[in-house]
Amino acid sequence: MTAQFFYGTLRDPVLCAIVLGREGLGRDDLRLTPAILADHAVYHAGGAPWPLILPVAGEAAEGLLAEGLSTDDLARLAYYEGGFGYDLRPVTVRTATGRSDAAVWFPAPGLAAPGRPWTLENWQARHATLAHEAAR
Repeated sequence: MTAQFFYGTLRDPVLCAIVLGREGLGRDDLRLTPAILADHAVYHAGGAPWPLILPVAGEAAEGLLAEGLSTDDLARLAYYEGGFGYDLRPVTVRTATGRSDAAVWFPAPGLAAPGRPWTLENWQARHATLAHEAAR
């Protein structure tokens, strides 16, 4: 499966481009579509600035469905997300045009206790610049 659901920092267009090695390339083969993963929520990983996603009945995690990922993209994502101790699992997300199968990076059980709810906007305001540099 080559489609992935990005629920956290990879929703930031600059970080996504850096991680995928597409910064400044102008490639348009990657499709990012707004999507929802039902019965899940996104939290801070303990007191850390990065997010984790967990099953929560009745909640909905907002994100992006990434389609058109190349073999190189998948390897880069595995390197980036694997460093946080996350593993891929299959999910079904909902987009404006219907349901799509994808994979999502979940934290290993017990990796971190969920902290407060995580939002992209707060992360971008406080941590994006440093995360961009670290990813480069």
